[in-house]
Amino acid sequence: MQKRPGVLEVSAYAGLTFALSELILTFREERTYIWKNPQGTTPKVLYSLSRYFAFAVHITNAVFATLLREYKPIPTHLCRVALVYQGAVLLSMLSILDAILMIRVYALYNRPPYLAGLFICILVSKVVSLAITTHRGLPDQRFSPTCLVLTGSQSSLYLLAGSEFVIQATVLGLTLRQHAFATRGGWSHPLFRLLTRDGSIAFIAIAGVLTAILAISLQPVAAGHLLFPIMVVIMSTAGCRLILNMQKLATPVSGSEPPEPVLTTMRDNAWSARSERSIWTTGTSTFVSDISIVNFTNSNSSD
Repeated sequence: MQKRPGVLEVSAYAGLTFALSELILTFREERTYIWKNPQGTTPKVLYSLSRYFAFAVHITNAVFATLLREYKPIPTHLCRVALVYQGAVLLSMLSILDAILMIRVYALYNRPPYLAGLFICILVSKVVSLAITTHRGLPDQRFSPTCLVLTGSQSSLYLLAGSEFVIQATVLGLTLRQHAFATRGGWSHPLFRLLTRDGSIAFIAIAGVLTAILAISLQPVAAGHLLFPIMVVIMSTAGCRLILNMQKLATPVSGSEPPEPVLTTMRDNAWSARSERSIWTTGTSTFVSDISIVNFTNSNSSD
């Protein structure tokens, strides 16, 4: 008699289905704003990682779940392999999403070296500390017959949740600060509404999923298998939508006047400072377009 699919297998194929649906829904926009857009390789690379690396993860997860179906219970060594694999994937997807959000803020602040250094230090510290903590805690893990973690150190989960909360709060806080400068200076632009809205949604979504992971770790249930594919879907969708939204804001509608240049278009540009105004000139790859705007930090500080 043929075996019925278990929760692990159902959750894996559910994640693949959602990822495929999102790919189909955004394919036209992806073709228009990403692949037909000649504005540099940075958006294409980050979009590809957010979309197609995640899609490959869902396929791999479905294959693994199908193969593991033959084991009752699943051997502990395979559960450890699956745990390391899932941890590496989640850390990679979170880092990709964090990088997209950080680069937007970095461009918004006129690309100061100290901000780039801060963001790089935060990302590297998170990855290194999580890798060390996970490696030390892995031998103590005990698993259910379907590979749910039952006992063992939860320090890596707490570290992941805490570090991600700090990153998202920092990015959102810096965005709101610059938005406040723009409002005080009387300069209103859809750019700031977009950055604030997308940053807030990303913060809420990531916080919600991490909270669910922590709750499941305290009281494991079969539905916990859904969290991995759901989190990959959320991070993939968030990263792709962030990029598409920025590209759409900066791309003129056919037959209409070109839009005002916006700070979040992904193009090859560099910051050239002037005494009272700032301009964007061709140069290093970043998330900004040709723009001539008031330097909010300088203009407000001189009030």
